[in-house]
Amino acid sequence: LEATQWKLSSMCQLLGVLSVLSVQTSVMSLGVLSTYRMMIVIRPHSTDTTRFRAIAACSLISLCTWVISGCLALTPLMPVLHDYFVDEYHYTDNPILLDGSRSAHIEFLKNYHNFTEPGTPSWKTLIEMTKEIWPKAKAYPRPMSYYSKHGVCLPKLFTTTSDLNWSYPFLL
Repeated sequence: LEATQWKLSSMCQLLGVLSVLSVQTSVMSLGVLSTYRMMIVIRPHSTDTTRFRAIAACSLISLCTWVISGCLALTPLMPVLHDYFVDEYHYTDNPILLDGSRSAHIEFLKNYHNFTEPGTPSWKTLIEMTKEIWPKAKAYPRPMSYYSKHGVCLPKLFTTTSDLNWSYPFLL
């Protein structure tokens, strides 16, 4: 119970965002520095590398790497992409639906609600149908999402093609 509450907390989400932000910024900064060094080696006496211009360009590029990294780190928390990044929903005082995964929800609804919706239903649909069957069902305010898969709040980097969000770690 306490582990689930920790994984669903906003502090866990913040730690996940900070870990992705720091890794992405480090990798992009190394790429930018390597490119800049290569340019200096290729054209050592170029007039474009004046001190002021170089400092301004480096500052702008550094700011861009932080902004891009921040966007990549915050993407899994966007409500628009909720169905893509959420893996599980858990309920308080739940004796029936112990596994909060999407497949467990669908199986539960097939047994108790004659659920025959084609394709993969949205989380909103699954939760509403679960509440119709079991009115006491109260979902936790936050779902198990991209940063909640592990107790240390790291993102799920090793995915399989059966995961809905398998392409996002590949992008990173």
